[in-house]
Amino acid sequence: MAEMFPTASNKSGVGNDASIPNSDNGGKEKVNMAVGFMLDLKEKAQELMDIQIPGGTGETYGPCWRYVNNDSH
Repeated sequence: MAEMFPTASNKSGVGNDASIPNSDNGGKEKVNMAVGFMLDLKEKAQELMDIQIPGGTGETYGPCWRYVNNDSH
């Protein structure tokens, strides 16, 4: 059975590994391991961003995005 690599359209991990370069130094295995780490980090980050900031404001921890209007220059 072929190794499974997640794709943007298929989060189950079933995908086509044809885009992963062949190499004699374990390139596919390293990519597969790195993707696994990234998916683990995604889950942990989502859990952390669900934690509410103390103070009862309802705000949660996570990235803060600020829109900057460049048209005003």
